[in-house]
Amino acid sequence: MSLTGTRTPLGEAVTVCRDALGEVAERQPGFLAMPEREALLRGLVALEAQVVELRMRVLAASADVASTHGARDVAGWVALRTGADPGRLRAESKVATAIDESWPRVGAAMARGALSLEQARVITTGLDALPARIDTKARTRAEADLVAYGTGDRPGVPEGGFGPKELRRLADRILDVVAPRSPTRRTPNASPHWKPRPLRRHR
Repeated sequence: MSLTGTRTPLGEAVTVCRDALGEVAERQPGFLAMPEREALLRGLVALEAQVVELRMRVLAASADVASTHGARDVAGWVALRTGADPGRLRAESKVATAIDESWPRVGAAMARGALSLEQARVITTGLDALPARIDTKARTRAEADLVAYGTGDRPGVPEGGFGPKELRRLADRILDVVAPRSPTRRTPNASPHWKPRPLRRHR
């Protein structure tokens, strides 16, 4: 039985996911073989990224919901109706706005489950720090590189990509290369190229 009555492609996608998860609510993963649990854990991380990306996309498009209901913002309205943490939703809205206005590749990677919210937040924060004088070509390259470092779609990057800590360091290094601030504030041993040294992964 459908859990929602929304008849749109987006609403149907949510309904299908909720119905499918409802059908396995009593299944115990402890009975699965270890390789199956490993695949399940990775798949759940990807699914979470896709769900969060869709929620952020809807948040970014729903300012009218807040104004119609007299709420401070759409995050506040959602929190009131669902019991969700408004602070968390507002933090998501901030990332959603950055993606919607400036960094579509980040959103696209989240939508296919290849970037987590935490990775996306670090990437968009680093990209937003680029000075206005940096041209569009350099901004696009910086976004593409950071997304590839996060998703693992780049030679020499570990499978699954770098986590938020490493991405923050890479974003700082890129900023120092394309927009050096001063010798005393540059990343130590920063290269004039964007290729990172091997980094340990910490998620």
